Amino acid sequence: MLKRWRTELIAFAVAIGLGVGVALVFGVGRTSEEDKVQDVAATYLAAFADNDPVALCNAISPVARVQFEFASSDCATSAKTAILKVPEQERAALREPSITVESVNDAEARVQFSPKLSGSGDMHLIKRNDTWFVSP
Repeated sequence: MLKRWRTELIAFAVAIGLGVGVALVFGVGRTSEEDKVQDVAATYLAAFADNDPVALCNAISPVARVQFEFASSDCATSAKTAILKVPEQERAALREPSITVESVNDAEARVQFSPKLSGSGDMHLIKRNDTWFVSP
């Protein structure tokens, strides 16, 4: 009886291992590039909605971050100014945006979103070192 139970336990462990292996091969549980792009776009828009300059700085490209730093003492201060330039009602409307990924290639992506932010409903994103950023 003990030998049979041990055999069943080994068979179960092998089945679990095979299942995990198949899931990894077929990408189950992985996030697609489109999902990553959509998440970054949502984070960027939420930064405006939530009045969160740190989140805004984290979502923008390193080049844009440096540009923000040149405009003020640091990125967060410039981001706060940029956020406050957007009327409060417009920012509040961005809490639940509709985001559509239009295109994704190796290092660039485009999304459309609504409601618009400062009159624009499209966004350009770039990928650096496997991380997507908004390129305002």
